[in-house]
Order: sequence, then C-alpha cells, then structure tokens
Amino acid sequence: MSGEKFVGAVDAVFTLPAAAAGTKGVWYEFECGAVSAGTGLSISPNASDHIRGNGLTSTDDKDLINSGATDRLGDSVRLYCDGAEGWVIEEIIGTWAKE
Repeated sequence: MSGEKFVGAVDAVFTLPAAAAGTKGVWYEFECGAVSAGTGLSISPNASDHIRGNGLTSTDDKDLINSGATDRLGDSVRLYCDGAEGWVIEEIIGTWAKE
C-alpha cells in the first residue's frame, strides 16, 4: 500500500507498519478529512519505532497528532520509512505535535 493517501474521519487513528529492511522507502500520506472537536487525527508508529522530522523529538512509540484543537480540512503529512529506526516526515501541512 506504499504511496497511498489516507483521508481520516473524525478522530481517526492510523497505525504504521514496523520499520524493517522490507519497508525501507515505503511512504504514506495522511490527510485530515473531518474537523474534530476531540483528539483529531493520529498516526501511530510501532512500539519500537519513532516518527522524526519537522523539529519534533525522535522518541519511540509516540504518535504524531493533528489535534482537534487546531486541525483544519486539508492538513496533511507524508512519511517515509527509513528501514531501521522508524518514519521520517517528508512533507507537512498544518499544526502537528508528538504524543
């Protein structure tokens, strides 16, 4: 499913596959498809992986969140897998934070 764009409903949570040699270079794009009054759109890495880039800390097992307090339709993020340690933010629109 590499190269897929996923559009989230209200308070959607997407779980990323574990980083491994077989997932190196795999990328996904996630978009806010519904404004939330709750938790917003979350992207969850594997427990032993991290999401890094865009000035965010690189900590294993912490979600990337487009909070319901700040989300807007069209907010999005594109991530690719480094094949070893986790996921890297390639492009980002909107306000995102780490869990």
